Amino acid sequence: MTGPVRPGILLAGALVLACVMSGCAPSATTPVENYPGTPNDAGEVELDDGGFGGAWLDDGASFGVTVSGSSTCPPIGSGYAVTGGNAITVTLETIPADKACTADFGPHTTVFRAASELESDQDLTVTVNTETFTIPALP
Repeated sequence: MTGPVRPGILLAGALVLACVMSGCAPSATTPVENYPGTPNDAGEVELDDGGFGGAWLDDGASFGVTVSGSSTCPPIGSGYAVTGGNAITVTLETIPADKACTADFGPHTTVFRAASELESDQDLTVTVNTETFTIPALP
């Protein structure tokens, strides 16, 4: 004898089905690439005095956020949230307190897919920690 189907089981099944149907693609807000230096294929990228900057990439389908820091413990973006308008806040990976990091200062870029509500023909306001900078609009 079988009992009634519980709502929790139905919800779990629906979530699994949705994941399978969508291919379980990563969110637009998770990084797709990271590397030392400024955004590849973006030409000359201006960094501000704090070592922050970035550029739209792939005709606006993605963007690179550059944050300067230690080359052995680079500041790598772990995700971002759209905070309204054409503005985002980027979260950085946490560096373990016991990790030895060099005291050099070099740029490191994290590339993200652009969320559908972001417009590459407008400046993108980016906040990382307490720093805010602008990625210029595509011409």
